Amino acid sequence: MTKDGTEEFGYGILCANASGVIAAKLKNVPLPLGVTWSEDSRTLWTYKMDVRKVETYTLVQSVPQGNEAVRPVVHTYHYPLPGDPHLPEVEYYRIDTEEDVCQSLGLGRFAFSGTIPLSFGDSLEGRYTLFQVKNRENTRSKVYLYDHMTQCLRYFFTESSSTFIFLDHYKMQNAGNNASDYAKKKYYLSEKLDSLFWLSERDGWFDIYQYGLTDGSCRKLTEGYTVRQILHLDSNRKLLFFSASNRGLGETPYQKYPYCLNLESGDIECLQSQAGDHETHFSPDGQHYIDVWTSYHREPIVSLYKTAGSKIREVVRCDATKLREAGYIEPTPFCVKAADGVTNIHGMLFLPKDYSDDQLYPVVEYCYGGNQKMLAPQTFMETLSRHAGYTQTLANLGFIAVIIDGRGTPLRGKAFHDHCYNNMGACAGMEDHEAAYPQLKTKYPGMDLNRVGVWGHSGGGFATYQFMVKLPHLYKVGVATAGNHSQEIYSASWSELFMEPFNKDLWKAQNAEFLADKLEGHLLLMHGDLDDNVHPASTMRIVNALINADKDFDLLILPNRHHDLHDHPYYRRKLIEYFVKHLQG
Repeated sequence: MTKDGTEEFGYGILCANASGVIAAKLKNVPLPLGVTWSEDSRTLWTYKMDVRKVETYTLVQSVPQGNEAVRPVVHTYHYPLPGDPHLPEVEYYRIDTEEDVCQSLGLGRFAFSGTIPLSFGDSLEGRYTLFQVKNRENTRSKVYLYDHMTQCLRYFFTESSSTFIFLDHYKMQNAGNNASDYAKKKYYLSEKLDSLFWLSERDGWFDIYQYGLTDGSCRKLTEGYTVRQILHLDSNRKLLFFSASNRGLGETPYQKYPYCLNLESGDIECLQSQAGDHETHFSPDGQHYIDVWTSYHREPIVSLYKTAGSKIREVVRCDATKLREAGYIEPTPFCVKAADGVTNIHGMLFLPKDYSDDQLYPVVEYCYGGNQKMLAPQTFMETLSRHAGYTQTLANLGFIAVIIDGRGTPLRGKAFHDHCYNNMGACAGMEDHEAAYPQLKTKYPGMDLNRVGVWGHSGGGFATYQFMVKLPHLYKVGVATAGNHSQEIYSASWSELFMEPFNKDLWKAQNAEFLADKLEGHLLLMHGDLDDNVHPASTMRIVNALINADKDFDLLILPNRHHDLHDHPYYRRKLIEYFVKHLQG
C-alpha cells in the first residue's frame, strides 16, 4: 500500500522516545503501528514520520543475554530533548484500500514529540473524520474535518490555552485499563445531528461543547463539570451520555458518575448516584450499559442496565473476604488545606491494623511528581495496583502510608492544574505535601513526624530526590527509582507539555541536581541500565553531584531492566527493607 517508506522516514513508525522500545527489540516483539481503519473499513489513516534529524540516545547492555555473549551491546534510538532544534516531523496520509491510492491530506509537515501522533476520529455515520494538529508549545490544537463524500479536508476550529492544553486527559484519566477502544472515544461526531461534541477546559473546567458541522456554531452544554468521558450519543432521542467528577456526589472529588444530557431541554440527570466511583460502558448499539460500582473501601459490583433506565440484573459482586483476612487494609481519605491555607487538597492514609493514637508510627509517603495524573486510589482495585506504591505492604509492616494529591495535578479544574505551569520543580505541589503533615498529625497523633520517608518511581523518583534536598527537616529517608531528575535530558514530550518555550535557565531551575549539598537523610537511588524512557544518565547525574558534595548515599543498578521495575522481586525487597532499616531499625 505504501512503497517509499524507510526505517527513519516511514509510514506509521513511532518516535522511539518511549518506554519499551529496547525491550521490544530484545524480545523481537513488533512495535505498535501508527495506522487506524475508518468506520467503513475502506480507508486507512496513517502518517509519514521523518526522524532522520532527531538526535539519539545510547544505552549499553553490560550483561548481554545468551551463552555466547561476551562484549557489552550498544543500543541506539532517536530521542528528542527539550529545546532540540529538530523534532520528528509528521505528515498525515489517507490510504484508499479499494483504489489502492495513498495520498497526503495536504496539511504539510508538523513537529511532534510524542510516540504515535494518531489523533483521528470518525463520525458515527462515517462521512467525516476529525484530525488534530498540536503545536510544539502545547498551547494550540487545530481541528480539521475530512469529508469522505467530497474527499476534501477543511479547517474547523482551534482549541487554545494561555498555559497548556491537557490532551492527556483523554488517555490517562477516562476509563479503566481494560476498557475497549470504543469506550475510550475522545469525542463524538454526528451527521444526523450535524454536530461535534467536544471536551474543553477553556472556561476553567472540562465541559462539553457542541459545534455545528455546517455553520461552525458553538454552544456550551455543561457548566462547571469535570467531564471525564463522553460515553455515548443517542442521535434519535437526542441524548448525550457522559461521566463526570467533582460535582459533590463522591466520597472524594475524583470519583466519577454517569450522566444523561437532554440536548433539546438541556436537562442533566445523574444515572447512578450511589456514593463511590462508577465506571460505565455502553453497548455499541446504546441500548444497554454496564455500571461498575466500587470505591477505595468497597469491592466492585457490576450491574447491567437498560439505557432507558431499568436495572436488568446484577452481573457479579466481588468478594474480598479472604483478602481482608489476609491483611488487606482499607485506606482512609483525608482533606486538608494546601500551603495557601485556602485550597482543599485530598489524599489517602493507610493505617496499620493495630493503629493507636497512643503509639508512634513511622510514615512513608508514596509520591509522583508528574503533572499529568493524580495518584491517590479511588477504587478498590486501585488500592491493590502497583500504582498504589506498596502501601498495603508498608501498612502491614507497621508504617503509616500516605498519598497526597497537591496542586499542579489534574481533575480539580484548570486553575488547580495550572499551579504546575513553569513550576515542574514543585513536583505536583511539594509545598502542599509539607503543609499537610501538621494537619494530619492533629487528627492522627500516632504519626511520628520525626520519622518520615518518601519514595516514588519515574516522575516519583524525580519528586523523591527533590523532597529530600528541599525539605530535609521533614523527609529523612528516600528511595528514588528511575527518576527523571534532570528535565533538560528527559523527553521533550513531557516537560515541554507544562512549560513555556525552552530556555536553559527555566529548565535548570526545575533541577535539584545542584542542591546535592542539602541532602541530610538516607537516600537510595535505583535505575535499570536499559531504561529507554528515563535514561540512566538522569540518575548518574545525581550520583555525580552527590559524590562532588561528599554525601553518603546508596545506589542500585539493575542489569537488563527497563523503565518498569515493579515486578522485580529484588527491587521490591530492597525498596521496602530500606525503610524498615532506616525508619524502624
